[in-house]
Amino acid sequence: MFTGEGKFLASVNDVSHYIVNQGLSIYDNIIGIQNFLISAKNVVLNNKFVPDDLKGEVDKANKLIDSVGSLPRIKSQDITDEIRKLLKQINTALITITVFMLLLAFLGFLFSILGMKTCVYMFVVIGWIVITLTFFLCGLFLVFHNIVSDTCIAMDEWIQDPMADSAMGEVLPCFDMAFGEEIKEAGKGVTTNVNDLLNQFITVLANNNTANNQSGPFVPLICDPYKHGDSQESCGDEVPLKNATEEWKKYVCQVSEDGDCTTPGRLTPDMYTEMIKAVNISNGLYDYNPFIAGVADCSIIQDTLKNITTNHCPGLKKYSEWVYSGLVAATGSVMFSLFFWVLYARERRHRKYTKRINKGYDESPLVGGKKL
Repeated sequence: MFTGEGKFLASVNDVSHYIVNQGLSIYDNIIGIQNFLISAKNVVLNNKFVPDDLKGEVDKANKLIDSVGSLPRIKSQDITDEIRKLLKQINTALITITVFMLLLAFLGFLFSILGMKTCVYMFVVIGWIVITLTFFLCGLFLVFHNIVSDTCIAMDEWIQDPMADSAMGEVLPCFDMAFGEEIKEAGKGVTTNVNDLLNQFITVLANNNTANNQSGPFVPLICDPYKHGDSQESCGDEVPLKNATEEWKKYVCQVSEDGDCTTPGRLTPDMYTEMIKAVNISNGLYDYNPFIAGVADCSIIQDTLKNITTNHCPGLKKYSEWVYSGLVAATGSVMFSLFFWVLYARERRHRKYTKRINKGYDESPLVGGKKL
């Protein structure tokens, strides 16, 4: 029973940590998206800003994120606290009752051997009270075992046929499609507009020989992933978002005190820094697209539940059954011990009584050749 209890509590702890970590991961990703959107409003390249209508879309998306973004973190913290309390109570109850039952069985057996009838009967009464409580605990654990099994079955059925509502949605929120599309469109708009600003900046300043005394090969334009994809093959002569930082570094020149290039190159260090800030925002929002789609179509919850049913449910069901079976076995053992205490005490008393009668018979005087 103790082995099953330890493994069961470990399994519960593992699955709770997994769910909480998933919730926190969603929260961190949502906040990451929001930070990129806010930063995009401040992008300035060659005195050019993102359009005002795009800033309006960003503000609208940020309001949506503010309304639901903290939900996974709040629910995760609540679940962590509740699970810790539950695990502590279960562990304390099982250890206390088990130790008390072992102590009761030992003392009852000792008192029955010593013939302490009063103590034996007192322990019998206490034993039945403990047995009643233990059977009640067995019933509770059986209910808990059934809840675990039913929950795992329900999660598996939900994976096969996703439904609109789920208790898991409180921790791993599955937002509606409108939310996902709103955030996705805002991110797409930011990425496209920032890329346009970057390409204008490269064309007007970087590839202009008169701006800062630049020379050498032209800086490649940024490739729009929504139009041409994000691989070098699909982008052709343009540079993919994910490669822009390293590629543009090749075009940085050394500068004089006046800020003009003194070595071949088309980007001054300051120009390169501003371009990298902008491209990181653009690339960051593009990289979040799969996450946004996963939240909107519930695939994140499906993957989470699938992991639980595959990797955690078998252990939870098996170890909860171990604890239940151990409790039943321990309770049955103590119950039989109560009967044996009483029988042994009565047998011992009967032997003493018989021995005393026989002793009196042996010591009585003879009358007519017979014992009185």
